[in-house]
Amino acid sequence: GVPRRMSSRRRAPWPRWYFVRPARNLREFYARLVHVEASKRAHARVWRDASALFNAGRYDDAIDVLVRAKALSRAPHRLVHVLFHDDVTKAAVGDYLGDAAHVETFDEFLHAINFTRLPVDVALRTLVDNMLLPAEHDKIDTIVRSFAKAYFVQNAGDVYANSDAVYIVCVMVIMLNTSINASQHDADVGVLSRHEFLDMGAGANNGADFPPNFLASMYNRVVEASYIEPADAAAAVAAAATGGTDG
Repeated sequence: GVPRRMSSRRRAPWPRWYFVRPARNLREFYARLVHVEASKRAHARVWRDASALFNAGRYDDAIDVLVRAKALSRAPHRLVHVLFHDDVTKAAVGDYLGDAAHVETFDEFLHAINFTRLPVDVALRTLVDNMLLPAEHDKIDTIVRSFAKAYFVQNAGDVYANSDAVYIVCVMVIMLNTSINASQHDADVGVLSRHEFLDMGAGANNGADFPPNFLASMYNRVVEASYIEPADAAAAVAAAATGGTDG
């Protein structure tokens, strides 16, 4: 399942020697408790400061703070913990992962989420539950392409011929989602019709069509419960429209 967003309160250091021998007297016992509480407060302060920097887009500075405090290392499988932290905003997560320079950390992020046996629209919903799509086309494209590759690996033998087919369907789902949300804020914007949606998917499975009713069922699920947030609608529609089929 999806990992819980981490809390600094659950990551306080507990020196092993506290459990090696009992305190010799109440003074020592109290001194140990004071030290533990001070360590917990210092640890929480480090994560709070780092989260504030991260949310402000100062990603390198945030990571430097955590590394200097020995809260984590720069290895991608450790950096990913920042992205699930309670105090880090989903908008910051999306912006950070949309940078192609952070692809290894994004791979770890995707590996931490189980997309196995989920329809791609449901898997995409799970992804955006943990991040917001950024506004820039290049970043959206990086996110969707990385997600498509991870989904294809986790669902080998499914109906998709390759990760490019997953990518195209993801773009279709994003366009449908955002057209729904955009129509709720602008009466002149129409919702992508079922016919348009199915036409977009014709021959999209490496030159072949998807099984009967496969895309129709997906269309129905998305229309019943869209999930791309309205703030992302215009950017996502524009990005999907300009880059949806190149790959």
